[in-house]
Amino acid sequence: MSVDINALIIFCEGPHDSAYVRMVLKKVMGFSAVSLKFSEMPSPFHKLFETAVTTHAAQDMSLDMAHKFFLPDTVLRKGNDFIFLFNSGGKAQYDKVGGLLTSYIPVLGEAETLAHGTNETTQSVQYLFLYDADADGLEATIGSLKLSLGTINGEVFIDDNWLSSTSDFGKISNDKAVFVWGNKPEQGTLEDILYPIFEFDGKNKDLINKASDTITDCFDWEIEHCDLVKSIAENGKLKKAVLTTVGQRKKPGSSFNVILEQSGFVSQEALNSSKITAEFVGFLNEFLRTNKSKGPE
Repeated sequence: MSVDINALIIFCEGPHDSAYVRMVLKKVMGFSAVSLKFSEMPSPFHKLFETAVTTHAAQDMSLDMAHKFFLPDTVLRKGNDFIFLFNSGGKAQYDKVGGLLTSYIPVLGEAETLAHGTNETTQSVQYLFLYDADADGLEATIGSLKLSLGTINGEVFIDDNWLSSTSDFGKISNDKAVFVWGNKPEQGTLEDILYPIFEFDGKNKDLINKASDTITDCFDWEIEHCDLVKSIAENGKLKKAVLTTVGQRKKPGSSFNVILEQSGFVSQEALNSSKITAEFVGFLNEFLRTNKSKGPE
């Protein structure tokens, strides 16, 4: 007898967003990253990923293709909940996300039909979109998402039925959800959240202060720019540069996402100390519960 599985597809804005979310899922929420053959995935993901690879292999792809977006970066699991984590490669990559959804959604509706030979069948699918608030805020981000991904395969995918949640940083619309990163729902970036997490250990804070002094001396940063869009973007870039510099002793030459996840600067205690991280965890638990309350479709 096949076991019912709940699936959550998460689209992250960039690689360090994916790294942060992966850490939260593993260290705070108890998920584990799994490495499975396609045949071991729950239906219909076993066929979906196999077909995606076959389709793209038949295309004229360059050997230096940096990111094969048709497959998730990471698959995580806790009990009967699967999470498929994607890195969108930027906030404006709606066409890329739309193309993937165009090919995925028809197959996701065939879970029962394609379940022959599998032990687990996906009974419900949810979609979570994670973005920096930037200068746009939550409401404008939802508006952009609806404008770009409102219709998939001729069917309504994003509608206007958005409800408040346990967090001011996120809203839920049936099986879709949006959550934004920042100091507040109206503005900011993920770096605003990560900076104090890195500073949680007092020894790290001293190092961060030294790195910040060096970086601000070496380069001009328009964090006080009169244009709010420019100011917020510059602030995020400065914080990213500082935290990347801090990690160079432990991970020389590494990018920010590697330092974030592999340098050891971010402990479970540090993650738990973050109010917005706690809000994200509460929001995600609330969203996942809506999946289970519906039952098989």
